[in-house]
Amino acid sequence: MSLVGSSFYGLMCLFFLWGYLHVEPAYPGEDTFMRAISWMLGVIVAGTAFLTYLSFTNFSTRKAMKL
Repeated sequence: MSLVGSSFYGLMCLFFLWGYLHVEPAYPGEDTFMRAISWMLGVIVAGTAFLTYLSFTNFSTRKAMKL
C-alpha cells in the first residue's frame, strides 16, 4: 500500500532524473548549468518526498483507531 501511495513521487523522481540526464542547450552557446541545477533540485525534492512518504506509511507502528 505504501508503494502505491508513494509511486507518484517515485515517478516524478524518475522524470526529473531523465530530464537531468538529457539536458541539451536550446541554442548554440547556451549555458545549461542553471537548467541542470533545476533538474537536480527536482530529483532531490521528489526523491526525498518518495522516501519520506514510503518510510512514514510503511514503518509506522501506530495502530489505526477503531470507530
